[in-house]
Amino acid sequence: MKELRESVAARKKGKSRGYEYLDVYTSERGRFHSRRKLEIVLRLLRGEDPGELAVEFGITQDRLMIWEAIFLKAGQAGLRAGRPDLWNIEREWLQSRIRHLVMRLNTERQLSRLRGMGSVSQ
Repeated sequence: MKELRESVAARKKGKSRGYEYLDVYTSERGRFHSRRKLEIVLRLLRGEDPGELAVEFGITQDRLMIWEAIFLKAGQAGLRAGRPDLWNIEREWLQSRIRHLVMRLNTERQLSRLRGMGSVSQ
């Protein structure tokens, strides 16, 4: 596991063992292709620890949960009669992402206020 963490850290820094890192599952900008996301989500659904998967692939646990939710929603839509409504799936994902970001923003604002209060009283 330690070796895996080191290789992930080296990849993030753009360093590798004497050669340019090339992964067929990620794009030039470091985004994951759908094949890699599918593999990761399936490992998550099989019961692997989200924390370990996040470290292994250099992503947040939040992103893992979002991918899992999208995967499950799309699967549910695919099981319905007729065509799946992909626009609704994407809309629901975007709404959940916006809610998540608003929560993070509110948390950061509260922390900032608390830090400001602490510095005045010292």
